[in-house]
Amino acid sequence: MDLDKILAPYINGQLITLWTIHELSAWKIFQKKGFISSDGRRIDRYFRRAYDWMLNQMKKRITDYPDKYPIWAWYFPKPDLRGAAYLPKGTKGVRIECQVPAQRVLLSDFETWHNLLNDCYLSFSEKEDEEWEKQETKNKRSKNIQLIQQAKERSWERIFDLKALESQADKNWLGSIQNIQATLEKIYLSEVKRVTIFTAR
Repeated sequence: MDLDKILAPYINGQLITLWTIHELSAWKIFQKKGFISSDGRRIDRYFRRAYDWMLNQMKKRITDYPDKYPIWAWYFPKPDLRGAAYLPKGTKGVRIECQVPAQRVLLSDFETWHNLLNDCYLSFSEKEDEEWEKQETKNKRSKNIQLIQQAKERSWERIFDLKALESQADKNWLGSIQNIQATLEKIYLSEVKRVTIFTAR
């Protein structure tokens, strides 16, 4: 993967192409509203900590970002609708292609995002992970639960450092970047370029 080439439009602050996937029924609502956004009502309570953390990162990294949960989209690669897991099997959905200013978007690695969903420390190597486990055990014994969470959340910021993730020494630990996700407050209908209707597999 030529990560520099893939990230160039984003780094240079250009209009970037994103794809976001939703149920067909939601798309009809979005058309009436004139924009696509999220209210966070469908977030599983088990994952709420990760989504709250991402919201805070959006506020920290994007100028004037409001106190609103972002919507998710794909930056790379374009979602292949022949694949599974985008929506429940048999659901009518839409893949919405849009172009938005890079300044409104925060990119992150999809695979390592799962460390947040599982409330795990994001290490770059097996050695670092073993060191973390020792430190975590020590802090648990001394009841420093807040220190454990703070350290975990600092490690989560690595999901945004795509070049570091791609170049980390222990390729067998995290592997190469496969999918880059995007988060943003909303997408306006005027930014939508193409809508593809599909049935989830």
